[in-house]
Amino acid sequence: MSSPVDFDALSYAQRLQALLRAQRLPDVINLGSYNLSCDGQWVQQDGFVRMTEEQLQQLARQLEAQPNVKYLNLNGNGIGPDGMRVLATPLAMLTNLDSLFLQCMLLQFGAFGA
Repeated sequence: MSSPVDFDALSYAQRLQALLRAQRLPDVINLGSYNLSCDGQWVQQDGFVRMTEEQLQQLARQLEAQPNVKYLNLNGNGIGPDGMRVLATPLAMLTNLDSLFLQCMLLQFGAFGA
């Protein structure tokens, strides 16, 4: 049995491709232009390139098939109305979702400090 992939240790391009093909998504997905570091600071993601429409659709399929994600960071991807329609159903299925970052906005779910 292979060991789990440390997605955050990969370059942005490698992480994106690995997540789009993952048999099991991690609880934390960082695909934004900025990532939140362990000490609470925003760090610019080296090598960031906005996802294409096809990549966003593939991510939506992955999220729908594997609704275990707790933290989803997609800031800086320029997700407009069409992209939000693609993500609407998969996001609604993420019953464990605690944090969602879109366009540098943080949406937190559940009780703070719980």
